[in-house]
Amino acid sequence: MTNFIKKSEIKNNWVLINAENAIVGRLAAFISKVLRGKNKNQYTPNMDTGDFVIVTNIDKIKFTGKKFDNKKYYRHTGYPGGIKITTPSILLKEKPEKILKLAVKRMLPGGALAKKQIDVVTEKDHFVHVSGHPSKDELREMYGLARPKVAIPVHGEFIHTKAHAELATECGVPKVLQIENGLAVKLSEENFQTECAIAGFVKSGYFGVDGKQLLDLDGEIIRERRKLQTAGSITVSFAINDSLVLLSKPKVVCVGSYNLKADKVAQGFINDEIRILLKQRAQDLNLRDSKGLKFLKKKKSKLHEGKILPGIEKALRSRLLKIFEDLMGKRPVMEIMINLVD
Repeated sequence: MTNFIKKSEIKNNWVLINAENAIVGRLAAFISKVLRGKNKNQYTPNMDTGDFVIVTNIDKIKFTGKKFDNKKYYRHTGYPGGIKITTPSILLKEKPEKILKLAVKRMLPGGALAKKQIDVVTEKDHFVHVSGHPSKDELREMYGLARPKVAIPVHGEFIHTKAHAELATECGVPKVLQIENGLAVKLSEENFQTECAIAGFVKSGYFGVDGKQLLDLDGEIIRERRKLQTAGSITVSFAINDSLVLLSKPKVVCVGSYNLKADKVAQGFINDEIRILLKQRAQDLNLRDSKGLKFLKKKKSKLHEGKILPGIEKALRSRLLKIFEDLMGKRPVMEIMINLVD
């Protein structure tokens, strides 16, 4: 009587292969067997009994003889005269993973099952995280051998430490603590089981290396960079005299934000907005040609130039941001530069 494996009995493992100096054809033949599960005694043609395969160093694979330069890969665009020809030497520079994918694919039988058995994942188009994390079965074996009194999973996101903590409890560990970034744990050499507990909180966060500096990933510099990436920057500069009279045409520089050169209406609107604001502030302070900011400073008034100009910059930034938000649908990084000319 022939026994057929059930879907619930199938166990798919992970196989890691180093392709450095490996021959493409022989490597593809081995991978195709592993993907189909033909290396197992429970192999069933109509069931996916194969294992997952991870191949590293694909860019270092080899060909026998002169195939590296003489072998041809053909494809057609679907248009008349659209045949394209390439060689392994060209593919190895552009898409080395495609060489192995084609070799393995052509060694698999056709059909829906074959389509599910091969999928190429590279660091160029997927987030690939490779580490020495053990499987659940390996963790169970480790807990069975070590028999610890306390288990504190510390690596991975919260969902990973939660699963690890549940597994440790399932394996009979007396004391299991699930912690996250910022929690401090108190350990006692005398009695781990009763005195091991969360003691408090410490400051924590994520940092990144940027050249020669260490930056807080939640800090102002990274926030500004994200904003620059999504909305660009705008710098507005102009010169005024002591009476807040505009001495030059405002210069507006847009980087990765808005094509102001092509929008003459917006240029005129921005210039008018700057003139109106300066005129309003001059009237509020009762400034004239004979009574400017220097006069106020000499009189030791609270409204001297050290406080007036920052106030103008703040008000102008708020007004111009609203204008560009209407134009762009985003709020760019904006810098206002006012030059006071004697």
